[in-house]
Amino acid sequence: MAHNGLIRFNLAAALALIISAVGTSGCMKSDQVFEASSSVKLTTVTRQSDGVNLYDGCVGYRTGAPIPQFPGAPGDLLTEHVSVVSLTKRSATFSAGMQDTTDDAYWCSPQDDYGMKIPESVGFIDCYRAAGTDPPAKILSATLEFNSSVPIAVTRSLQVLHSGTLSLEPNPPCPEPGQAPPAVDELIITE
Repeated sequence: MAHNGLIRFNLAAALALIISAVGTSGCMKSDQVFEASSSVKLTTVTRQSDGVNLYDGCVGYRTGAPIPQFPGAPGDLLTEHVSVVSLTKRSATFSAGMQDTTDDAYWCSPQDDYGMKIPESVGFIDCYRAAGTDPPAKILSATLEFNSSVPIAVTRSLQVLHSGTLSLEPNPPCPEPGQAPPAVDELIITE
């Protein structure tokens, strides 16, 4: 009889353990919320002569993100506006996009948005120049927008020279040595 009681106790303990394990890992509690944060880069490119918007897009702010691509003819004057925002997504149900910061469709959509989009510093982005010996566009000017003392956006005026990929590199002496990020591909101008 004691043996049967011991078996019943172990069986009951095992069932309780299994049920509690399934309850915490297999079922979501009603107060549980999934949350993730990431940053996105917002870019618009407008032709100055007629105000036509050539590009308006959002991509994850990361290495390897898609590069804005749009048509441009030699001589076109363009305005490029770039800002970076960090945002938080919250949901009562798990979304694969929350784990995948390369999922631009998820991070650039309003799905699961929570709270405010917080501008991030664009740093020394106004100190970049066109890289290479034959860049597809000439940077005529660059202006930073500030939130308090933090640069949160840059607006560049560009003149298209020919089609190709516009790469940007730090323009010494700004920023100071050791602080400059490497050259980056910024825009792809097609014919």
